[in-house]
Amino acid sequence: MFDEQPDGDPHGECAAEIQRLTGEAAVMRELLRRCNAVLLTIEPESAAEHESIGELSDAVERAIGDAKGTLL
Repeated sequence: MFDEQPDGDPHGECAAEIQRLTGEAAVMRELLRRCNAVLLTIEPESAAEHESIGELSDAVERAIGDAKGTLL
């Protein structure tokens, strides 16, 4: 149970939870970057596959970019 008021500065258990979540979010962003790097090593067998890989890579990059400044 968190004891923070909406208008108060985070402290105690809320500050610890924010720190924990921020760390987890950084780990998740790094995992997304690594997955995208692996994705980009795939040699597409067709133009359609090339396009699909590009679209997926773009989506991953957008997710990472959109997450800057947030917990993810």
